[in-house]
Amino acid sequence: MSSQDNQQRGRLVQDWYTGGAIDRTGPHFCFTMKIIVLLDFKSSLSEAGLAQFAVNVYTRMKYNPKFAAIKTLIDTDLKDATDQYNTALQEAADRSRVKVAEKRLAQQRLLDVLETVAAHLNIIANNNEATVLEAGFRVRPRSQRSDADLEPVTGLSAQSTIPGQVTLRFNRVPLARMYSVEWRSDDEPNWRNSTYTTARRAVINNLTSRRDILIRVCALGSQQRMSAPCEPVRVFVM
Repeated sequence: MSSQDNQQRGRLVQDWYTGGAIDRTGPHFCFTMKIIVLLDFKSSLSEAGLAQFAVNVYTRMKYNPKFAAIKTLIDTDLKDATDQYNTALQEAADRSRVKVAEKRLAQQRLLDVLETVAAHLNIIANNNEATVLEAGFRVRPRSQRSDADLEPVTGLSAQSTIPGQVTLRFNRVPLARMYSVEWRSDDEPNWRNSTYTTARRAVINNLTSRRDILIRVCALGSQQRMSAPCEPVRVFVM
């Protein structure tokens, strides 16, 4: 997944909400989720059952406008991972050691993609259980905070050297698999989701020049572990 794809996906998520501003229910959005996507597909399904589950998720999400924000993830990543797994599953029927190894690799890739889809779905659904079910997943309640939550991001710094663009860097969080970057101006009550990144660096594009903005980052891990948003930093956009 390229940084450009991450930026485009983040902007699509932002635009999917009303006017590009995400209506969040408080300063610690990461801990206000009342329902969360269940990852039971990682352990409760047979190999054939996992293939069927992935096809069902792909079919349900592909043409549903609710999931337009992650269209690239569905059309490319999930479709490719599902097709590769189905092919590997058939070829491993003869129990060839090489083919069995290829099947396991394809299975792990599919599980990783499905987990990424689930992470995005948690944000898109915004506590709407019906939306999660429409996507083919199941839900479970989420406690307000648990010992498994990730540590907040530290060391966040931001600078603008190109008009309309801000580059930020931060320290890696143990067990984090992805980071959600948000920003807002002083006169905006809500935070905007800007981009997702798997690296310790991100770029926010298409900003209005010559004004101050606030930026914060939230770490996302496996098994729906999340961090509280980090302390915001202020930067002047060139």
